[in-house]
Formats: sequence, structure tokens, C-alpha cells
Amino acid sequence: MKNFDYLVVGGGHNGLVAACYLARSGHSVQVLEKRQVAGGASISQPLVSVAPEYTLSPGAIDAVFIRQTSIIEELRLARFGFSLIDVDPGYGWVNEDGDSLMLFQSVKQTAEDIKYYSKKDASQYLELAEVFQLILEIQSDFMSRPLSQSGWCDLVRAAWKLVADKSLRRTLGRLLSVSAYEAIAETFESEPLRGLYAYWCAIACPPDAENSGVFLASFSQIHQLGCSRPRGGMSSLINALSNCLMELGGEIRTSASVKNIVVENSQARGVVLNSGEVINARLGVIGACAPQITLGQLLQDNDRPQNVREQLPFIPANASNMGPFKIDMAIDGPLLFERASQKRGQRDGVDINGASLMTGTLDEHVDHTSQVRLGRLGKKPPIWMTVLSHNDKTLAPEGKSTAYLYTSIPVKTDMSEEELSHRCSNFLVESSKQYLVGLGAELGRNTLTPLAFNDEFSLPNGCIYHVDMLPTRLGPLRPARGLGGGSTEIKSLYLGGAGSHPGGGVYGLPGKFAAQEALISKG
Repeated sequence: MKNFDYLVVGGGHNGLVAACYLARSGHSVQVLEKRQVAGGASISQPLVSVAPEYTLSPGAIDAVFIRQTSIIEELRLARFGFSLIDVDPGYGWVNEDGDSLMLFQSVKQTAEDIKYYSKKDASQYLELAEVFQLILEIQSDFMSRPLSQSGWCDLVRAAWKLVADKSLRRTLGRLLSVSAYEAIAETFESEPLRGLYAYWCAIACPPDAENSGVFLASFSQIHQLGCSRPRGGMSSLINALSNCLMELGGEIRTSASVKNIVVENSQARGVVLNSGEVINARLGVIGACAPQITLGQLLQDNDRPQNVREQLPFIPANASNMGPFKIDMAIDGPLLFERASQKRGQRDGVDINGASLMTGTLDEHVDHTSQVRLGRLGKKPPIWMTVLSHNDKTLAPEGKSTAYLYTSIPVKTDMSEEELSHRCSNFLVESSKQYLVGLGAELGRNTLTPLAFNDEFSLPNGCIYHVDMLPTRLGPLRPARGLGGGSTEIKSLYLGGAGSHPGGGVYGLPGKFAAQEALISKG
């Protein structure tokens, strides 16, 4: 029977961040990861057996959120080889004719690109950018600290900003009263901007949900720090965190599937592995996996507090029935958005081949969302395409490429898993060929459905955020009322995954906050 001060269940980036902060405080820590490698869905590795020299990314690819935190500097991750590649423009919209609209770090440059399609939208975008900046300042002030360190003073500051700025108050009130799709339709007229916003919001939240209009403000995050990706793929972050942890004396144990958390007298005391091995935790257990797993699968019925039993069934994870469908491909040659690049060459010569390009009109997004909710596919599902090797030459052999393709599909459907995967795979690749020249030189691919994301990475219903990102599931309401803040009614058990404050994405803050809560509670 082994003993540690803290055990961290889940070796994704949040779990590793939590472990680093605990180890940095002088405590013995072991991270338990069920997969053969740490990293969760934030990994990059060879996934095609015939192309082992290609590094593919089944999940996250961007490091926008963690860059906004102090984690990289505090853990001195650069010492372990971690660095970022800036990509500008990082995102954009494209259609079959090669028309494109790019989201640059510069607000003015983005507005100029919008102006090509609509002067009215460009003017509106500039006006909203100022208001959105204030909204993000309020959000950042709230999201950058554990909930236990936020108080009435923070609420007063936020309220003062709202009272002092009528435009901010009016815009925020309107966005909180409609869905993202409604807000887009009411605000903009040009199809490229409407389509880009629709896809962006569909990634961030259920875009047809009430109150989701506020996620339009998330566009402005790119104007703050731009788009960045870890050099060498997302696993370079995982490797840096792992090496940092080991230098601090912590341990990572892979192929260690946890059966249940040991609770004695309403206090977490350790875990039991599926092998039957018991590992003790003197001071606490951090659940860095989805809260549905930590509070559901890993707790015995009689150990589960009443409020957990009441709230657990209602925690939404892809409740809109929209889940991720991903294909990563190894390509024996170059990949280019050829038609769109030619048109950009005639306009301004901006290189768009390294950006994440999204497709679809607002109407196509609305149709697809409504059909997916019913378990079907829309007439023309929008897609996301990224050639990660364009900016990072370490991901593929010289002159070769990697393709990252994504669309949303039903989580629950009458189609079999095999039929769903086959139909969507054919659609996604054939649709991408309308934009990307070179996909015909495919060496192999790795495909993931929502069910595969669930089984492979323990993402409930394939939800990459563990819990849907909604205004009603943020802050103290994340993952549910009474379960926010990291700590739980079970003493020494803490929530530190993407389903906790401040939320999903490659952030690291849920893990850091869980570690801070654990350290504070132990004095």
C-alpha cells in the first residue's frame, strides 16, 4: 500500500498543472492516468501506423487560454522546451469559390477584411470590439482567481463598470437575452462574418441556446493575445508539465485506471485501482477528470452527498446532441488552400494556409444544428480545416503535411457507430477537398466520433469541455449549483478538470485553482 500527500486522478493538462503546484509546495504527489500516455485530449503523437514520423493532434491544437494565465512563467515551462508559435491570422472563414474572411490579432486589420464584404459590418465590428473588450475585462477579473478569492468587492467593481457604461450595459443585456445565432442575425449582414461568428460560437457553446449570445464577445480574446500553438504539437506542453513535475519530485503513473475513490467519515482518503491496488492520500484527492466521473463513477452510492445525487443527472455535456467528429490525416505532399490563396494574393497577399478555416453560412449552421438535435445530419454540415504542419515543420517530414478536419455530428442517433463514422468520414474528407488541394495523397487517417472521444479520453458524450459552456454553467454554477469552487462536501476531495471554474479549453486554471484550494484548506 503506497502513500502520498495528494493523488491526482486524470493526467490531462489540468491534472498535471495541479500536481506541479502541489509538488512545488513540498508535497508528495502522484498523478494517475488510465491511458498509456499522459495528456488526455491535449496530446499530439503518431496516430497512423504507416506514417510514424507524422505528429497528429486528435484534440486541442491552440494555446490561447493558457497564454492568458501566469502558469507558463510560474512553472518556468520554457526550461523544459515549451515554446509557442504565433499564427496571424489564426482563424478565418472560406467558401467553395475561394472567398475568405480572416480574424487577425489586430482589430483594425480584421475590420478592413470585413469591410471588403460590408462597410456597415466593419463599422459595427469596431464599435462592438470596444464593448466586448470591457466585457472580457470583467470576465478576466472574475475568471483569473479561485471562487474562494472572489468577493463582494469584485461584484461591486463589475457592477460599477456596467452602471458607468450605458453601451456596455445595453449590449450585455441584449446578448444575454438571445441565442448566439439570433445575436449574429440581428447584428451583421455579410454572410462571411455571419458564418465565421456562427462557427466560432458553435465551438464555444450550444449556439442556439438561450443566453448564449454573450459568447460573441469571445472573438475579442484573439485581439488580446492572438492565436498561438505549441511548437511540436500540444504534447510539448504535456511533456514540459511532466518534466516540471518530476523535477519537483512528483510522479506520473500511466495505465493506472481508478476504480473508486476511498471515502471514510466523509473524507477522501485515497483510491482503489481496477487492479485492486489501494493508494493512500494523506491530504487529498484532486479529480482532474470530468466531474461526472469524479462525483459519479468514482464514488460509491453511499459516499455521494445528497446535493451531488440531485445535481449529477442534470449536468449538461453536449446536451444539444452536437458532438465532435475528427479526422487527422498524414499527407504525402503539400496541402494548400489553393483557390482561396490565389484570391488573397490578388487582394493583399496574406498567407492563410496556416490558419484554421471554417465554412458555412449562418442558415447552414442553423439547419445543421436543428438536424443534429434530431439525430440527423444537416444538408450541408459546416467544417473546420487546419494544416498544422504549415507553420510547424516539426510535425511532418519535409514537403509533407498533416490535416486536422472537424465537424459536429449527433451524439445520439439511430445510425450505428460504424455507419455514422463511415458516412461522416466520407463527407468530411470529400468536402475538405473542395478547399484543400493535396488531400488525395493520403497515407492514413485517425478518426474519432463522440463515442470514441468518450471511450478514449473519458469525455462525457464526447464533450471537450466536460460540461457545456453556458452562462448558467459558469463560475459558482460550474458544474452545477452548489458544486462550484473546486472543493466538495467530501472533505479533501477537489474538482480540478475542465468541468470546473473557469472552464474548458487548454487553460490550466481549473487544475491550478484546485491545488490552491487543497493547500489553503490544509493551512
